[in-house]
Amino acid sequence: MITRRDFVRAAGAFGLTSGLPVLAAEPPPEATRIRLVRESSICLAPVYIAEELLKAEGFRDIQYVPLEGTLGTGQMLGAGKADLGADAVPALVLNLEAGDPIVIFGGLHSGCYELKEVPYTRWREFVSEDSVRFYALRLHEGGMIKTSPQKIIAQGTDWRIWN
Repeated sequence: MITRRDFVRAAGAFGLTSGLPVLAAEPPPEATRIRLVRESSICLAPVYIAEELLKAEGFRDIQYVPLEGTLGTGQMLGAGKADLGADAVPALVLNLEAGDPIVIFGGLHSGCYELKEVPYTRWREFVSEDSVRFYALRLHEGGMIKTSPQKIIAQGTDWRIWN
């Protein structure tokens, strides 16, 4: 049985000997330090296993910054105490409404909150923008935020990472 590693090795050798152009790796990131918000929650396990992946991308100084006092993840990011964090969409929408200078570029917890009855084969393809729109609309309808969902998405999100 051929393993994935053997397949990649053979494909690479074929590329080198066939005259096909070999693609170079992307250059390392401009910043080699990244500070991630550290919370004690099983939901955030992906943040803690990302260290090796971040090293492979060229980050050399990976720090886990604990929450300070009563600050939430969005507030830690907005205050410049961390570079990247994960939080529930409603909390991040409230951070944007409060003027915290953060950018949402992915979603977390959507499956836990919205999709209890939807099978995994459908929610694994859930769209982050739809989650932000849903929660921003609910918070707007409830009078908890004044900003429209369209403005929250236009000014506080960046989906280019997924393209």
